[in-house]
This record gives sequence, structure tokens and C-alpha cells, in this order.
Amino acid sequence: MGGGGGGGGETTGRYRGAWDALRTIARAEGVSGVFKGFVPSILLVSHGAIQLTAYEGLREAVGRGRERNARTGKREIRPDEAGAIGLASKFIAISTTYPLQVIRSRMQQREDVPRAADAPTYRRFTRALAQTVRREGFLGLYKGFVPNALRVLPNSAVTFAAYEGFLVILNER
Repeated sequence: MGGGGGGGGETTGRYRGAWDALRTIARAEGVSGVFKGFVPSILLVSHGAIQLTAYEGLREAVGRGRERNARTGKREIRPDEAGAIGLASKFIAISTTYPLQVIRSRMQQREDVPRAADAPTYRRFTRALAQTVRREGFLGLYKGFVPNALRVLPNSAVTFAAYEGFLVILNER
């Protein structure tokens, strides 16, 4: 939803909480303002499914030729391999879904903030997508991708390395 909108119906400053934000946005932009970016948000649910599917596929490929664990039925991989696979699977997921994040952010831009005269207002998902590609080309859907990737990829690598490491420990019991 964004950073500001003030308590007591103002549209600048900070919200006092979730209810104040909802009330302020609804008052300033109507109820539809509360649901800006809903379609891309729903589509972004696929991010986790894409990442886990990629992780399992890559995990199976890396473990090919190794014995399967008797308890889990999965092939054994080392935590460092899991970290690399976690990083790769996250890269696949963000590469696939990042355009949805860009469009959602643009749709959620506050209308009361001064912008350039030729800056478009993004109201509908399909129109926002078309306007972005028309104005900026396909790469416009990936604005900010590199800093975002540098922020989220290491976390995914550590998470999956720890996950596989703990599985090894738990399965030895």
C-alpha cells in the first residue's frame, strides 16, 4: 500500500496502523483504491510454487546417480549443493514473477504524489502491462531486478542449505 497517508484522513505522513491505512485510502481513492494491484498480487502466489518446483527438479538432477535415503526416498545432496540449488531456484522464480511485482508497484502508486506531466496512471493490470511495455520495452518489466535479486538470492541459498542440513541431522535419529 505505500508509505504515507496520514491519520485523520490526510494523505501525507504516516498511517497509524492497518485500519487507519484502509480508512484513509478508502476515503481518498474509494474502496477500489484498497484493492489496487489485486490481480498481480494474486498471480504472485505462483512465486513459491515456481521456486519449489524448480528446487525439486534441480535437486533431483544434482542427486542423480546417488543413493536414495531409506526414510525419505530422496537422493542425498550436500548442504552446499542445496544452497546453490536454492539460489538457482529463486533466480528462476524471480525471473518469472518479477514483472508482476513491477506492475503491482506501479498500480499502487499514490495519485496525490506529484509526477511528471506525461507519467501514466496505471489503473488496470492489463493496461499497466501494455503501457509499461509500450513506453519502456520488455526490459521495463525488469526495472530494479538486479538490486532485488542481490537482496533475495543469498537468503534463499542459506535457507535451503540449512533445510537440507537439518534434514540430514533429523534423518540420522
